[in-house]
Amino acid sequence: VFAANWGLEEVINIQPDQSAKAARVNASPISKTKLFVCNMLASYTCHIVSVILLFIYMKFVLYVKFGNELVYLLAVCLLGSLTGLLFGAVIGFWIKKKAEIKEAVLIAVVLVFSFLSGMMSVEMKYYVTEKFPLLACINPVYLITDAMYSLYYFDSHSRYYINLLLLIVMAAVFMAASYFGIRRKNYDSI
Repeated sequence: VFAANWGLEEVINIQPDQSAKAARVNASPISKTKLFVCNMLASYTCHIVSVILLFIYMKFVLYVKFGNELVYLLAVCLLGSLTGLLFGAVIGFWIKKKAEIKEAVLIAVVLVFSFLSGMMSVEMKYYVTEKFPLLACINPVYLITDAMYSLYYFDSHSRYYINLLLLIVMAAVFMAASYFGIRRKNYDSI
């Protein structure tokens, strides 16, 4: 959720019809695509640092046992953060409403994704898996949680790798959608 919020915020910060800061930034001679990429890389770096700090806190202060799969778990977090960041950017570029509406849509979509992935009710995860497997494949929250579950419940990593592959494909689709979203925006005068 936080990565998606950061992605949306970066889009709002380069769209001059969304904020006064973005209007000032839009007057600069730098390409909006370059600015967006730099801002997204900075957001991704900050988000990853916060995830690593959270892991350190959980492992050494709260003494949460992550087992022997810590590297795999961090890989899911890295890829999940990237996918979330890009998902927030897609919402920002493709919904043509005020910033507050975009934020509300993002929160609603993330909450629905979380519910369908079993974050609020474990039974829902099993129901979606059995009745709507395609919905599970296009839900990034489901893929992240299922990758984490597969590390602890299965001896083989095949299911884990399938989830990671689907997240990579999803991140690539979101990246392409963001690119086309930023390319289609023109502001002659504000």
